[in-house]
Amino acid sequence: MIELKNILNNRAYPESGAILYEILCKTIKDNSKVEIDLEGVVSLPSIFLNASFGKAVALYGVEKVKQSTRFHHISKTQAERLKEYFERFCQVQTV
Repeated sequence: MIELKNILNNRAYPESGAILYEILCKTIKDNSKVEIDLEGVVSLPSIFLNASFGKAVALYGVEKVKQSTRFHHISKTQAERLKEYFERFCQVQTV
């Protein structure tokens, strides 16, 4: 279980995103799942999402990233933010 607040704590968003990106890549390569706990996470800014999920999606595809992640303690707002991010990323990829 990855506690996202610990990755974000005292780090710039791009640095935090790079850490999560490495975790996502290892998880996908190992053909396993990473569980991400969002408890205590206030926001998911684009600069963080681009450096983590965005890079992983560009490399492995949105479906592979979705299949490899599971979220815990995710608020409705966070779920909508991630859904919107993935949908927008897919639209950009098809243009």
